[in-house]
Amino acid sequence: MMNLVNQIHAITMMVVGLASQVAASDWVGYLGGPYRTACVEEKGLLQSWPDDGPPLLWATNGLGGGYSEVLVVGDAVFSVGSIQKVVSLQCRERLTGKIRWQAAVPGNGASTPAWLDDRLYLSNGSIISCYDAKTGANIWQIDLRKVLQENGVTVDRVPQADYSDGKVQSLLVHKGLVVYVPGQLQAVAVALDSQTGKLKWISKGNQRAVGQSWSSASVLRHGSREVILAPCTFDLVAINPDDGKVLWEERCIPPDNRTCGATTGSWGCPPVFSDGLLHVFAGYVSPIWSTYRLSVDASKIEHAWDRPRLSPRQENVVLVDGVMYGSGVVYWGDMEINPDFKYEGKPLADLEANVVANWRKYNLKKPIGSLLVAQDLKTGGLLGAIPIAGLGAHGGALITTADHHLYVVGSSGGGQPDAIRLIEATPQLRVKGKLVLPFAEMMKKENLNGADTGWGGLYTRPQVAHGCLWMRVHDQLRVYDLRKSP
Repeated sequence: MMNLVNQIHAITMMVVGLASQVAASDWVGYLGGPYRTACVEEKGLLQSWPDDGPPLLWATNGLGGGYSEVLVVGDAVFSVGSIQKVVSLQCRERLTGKIRWQAAVPGNGASTPAWLDDRLYLSNGSIISCYDAKTGANIWQIDLRKVLQENGVTVDRVPQADYSDGKVQSLLVHKGLVVYVPGQLQAVAVALDSQTGKLKWISKGNQRAVGQSWSSASVLRHGSREVILAPCTFDLVAINPDDGKVLWEERCIPPDNRTCGATTGSWGCPPVFSDGLLHVFAGYVSPIWSTYRLSVDASKIEHAWDRPRLSPRQENVVLVDGVMYGSGVVYWGDMEINPDFKYEGKPLADLEANVVANWRKYNLKKPIGSLLVAQDLKTGGLLGAIPIAGLGAHGGALITTADHHLYVVGSSGGGQPDAIRLIEATPQLRVKGKLVLPFAEMMKKENLNGADTGWGGLYTRPQVAHGCLWMRVHDQLRVYDLRKSP
């Protein structure tokens, strides 16, 4: 009897030990949730990987084509994908990948759904839908174009189907609100009641905020106050979530900048906010990184400086311990200005003479690209950089951060990605592990299992939730164990 008691006690302590090592966190929306930080509050994860990467727990296919991230909530995993022109919303068991339910829904597999209080929310242009997360049953569905027309708003710029002109928007669902950004002067943003789908408010612009972008609305928390940030084609608009009133509008991207146009959208990377500083990014042809100071109550904004080095496009920038990490470009002058700058962990003095000479000559006119860059949050100073496969003329770094590490893969717009990398979140950017995956093979038509094949490239990031690494590549999902042994 005593042996049995001891065994039960040992098992209990093992479970408690695992629980104390990994504080599980859910992934409830695009970039993790309404704050769009891609920062996961989990500890006790592997600090380095074996040569073949972390152990595979399970893998499955049948998700369909699409750029949508998966949601990991409690014991369930949710996905959206397009299979033979039908969009499938699916729920799987988190531990096994077994399908619990699936439902045909309006959509296209491009935008990531959001979860709140056992409900799922999904947009397809003007069609906003709510589903029961336990069964997949539709709870409510509204056509936003009709709602706007009933309230005297013209709907010429509101798409009937998302991604029809290249723009993809994921809903912001937060504290009882479902927010979509039509990007019109009469309707910069629209909020619905998350329970009923009824209109809560329509936010009207004060000046010129028109046009949608590739980005999605996010929540900024400044002290005790929260503000909704709505990205339009050239402007960023701050909105009071209580009544929809515009607090300020800021033209962050010049209309004549070749990064965007009225028909192509502007940015895909959500802003980064910390310590009263708001950082706005746009990549493409002419990199933009502008920093603004917010007033104490977040009701006013003023321009602080420009540092066009981080240049994400449809990717993201993450913040860890006062340093921002993202895809970017580096000029020779950036390296020489900061004596602490390191390339692949080495100071310039340790690089070979011919490399230094070539870089200095090349950098007189053009920057070095295809880099993962570390920059100081408060000054914009360049701290370090390393090359990453898949970063290039049209690609960038897809990043999640957890437990003081970065999980990085290059989007295939810049060349074929080769692996997911575990990188220490310090300016030295030390690579601690590499998980090689056959991305090109996974995206071949014959391996999509009936999924629509109009999806080009990779734009889903490595995700971390419940002690695991989740990697969706269109029709396929692979899950790896990141937990340390007890």
